[in-house]
Formats: sequence, C-alpha cells, structure tokens
Amino acid sequence: IADNFSTLKREKIDAFKHYFRGNALMEEGKPLEALEEYTLSIRDRPEFSSAFYERGLAYKKLQRWNEALHDFTTAVHTKADYGVAFCSRASVYIELENYDQAIFDCTKALDINPDDASAYHVRANAFAKKGDSERAFDDFERWGQLETKRLCIVCMEASRGSRLHP
Repeated sequence: IADNFSTLKREKIDAFKHYFRGNALMEEGKPLEALEEYTLSIRDRPEFSSAFYERGLAYKKLQRWNEALHDFTTAVHTKADYGVAFCSRASVYIELENYDQAIFDCTKALDINPDDASAYHVRANAFAKKGDSERAFDDFERWGQLETKRLCIVCMEASRGSRLHP
C-alpha cells in the first residue's frame, strides 16, 4: 500500500512539473514543445482538467482546431464549471464556423460567471458572423462595460504626463 501511495504521489508531482514546464514554454512562444509537456502531465494525471485546457490553448495557437476542440471538451467534462474552457472552445467553434455551438458555449460560460468579459466578446463575434447584428451589438456593449471596469484610473504625473494603470 505504501508503494502505491508513493507512486501516486510521485505521478501527481510529475504531472505538475510537466504542466508548469508547458506553461513556461507557452510563455516563451513554443507551443509545439509545450504540447509535449502537457501530454506528459495528462499521462501522469488523466483527470487534470487544467492540463487539457492548456494543451487545448497550445493546439489553438497552432491552429489545430480539432485537437483543441477535443482538449477543451475534455476539460469541461472533467470540470463542469470551467467557464474559460467553454469560452475557449467557443472560439474554436467560430474558427470551424459552428456559430450556434459557439453561442451555446459562451452562454454556458456566462451562466458560470455572468461577468466574464471574454465570453461576451466571443459570443458577440459569433452573433456577428452569424449575421445577428443586434445581439452582437448588445454583447459588444456589455463586453465594453465590463472591460471599462477593469481599467482603473488615469494617473497624473508632472514629469510624465498621464498614463493608464490597469
């Protein structure tokens, strides 16, 4: 029993190690190398929804739409309240011109978090591509309201003029 526990613990640690390496590689702009690390992470911890999500982002960056779609789908099946994964999957559905499914996924993301600006933005794009300009405008407007809340203040500095502080 102790050996099994030790093995499981080591696999979990290895999964996180590969996951964080994958994140670092994505930051360096190396999505292909990141895919390998995320895949190793998933091998060690198959229920690791964040590893599926991040690997989906790497596939998306490489425009490997079907693989990205698969990983985002696995992420939301593994963690049903994973709003950003629904939103990312929606952006892939837009690339695949499946606007109704994109709208559905963004709506699901908004059910999870009604203040998710990205979900409004992606859904607005899906509505626009579908030709529903009124609903697209409504979502773009809501996205703008939420994004404005994220910008703090204009700070005045005598020597530098003014600048925005996010």
